[in-house]
Amino acid sequence: RPSPQQNQPDKIPNAEITYKNNDEIKGSLNFGGKPAIGDNLFLAGFTITLEGFNRLDGKYIVESSNHNLSNSGYACGIEIRKCLNGY
Repeated sequence: RPSPQQNQPDKIPNAEITYKNNDEIKGSLNFGGKPAIGDNLFLAGFTITLEGFNRLDGKYIVESSNHNLSNSGYACGIEIRKCLNGY
């Protein structure tokens, strides 16, 4: 007679699923122009919402950012990772 545990599908712990999906959707954004009040919110740890990118729409966390102000103007680059559902 099989034990009840033998008939259950293998379950992956939530922490392991989260870890494996953590890097599922990543990307880089670069933009420039004249900095305005509030543009410095592109800092690591902050979140942004992308819209107008179809299946890539959603909430992203800024993993890193760099800001450059030179004679040719202002430039910013950010590395982002899509937040998992519920975050």
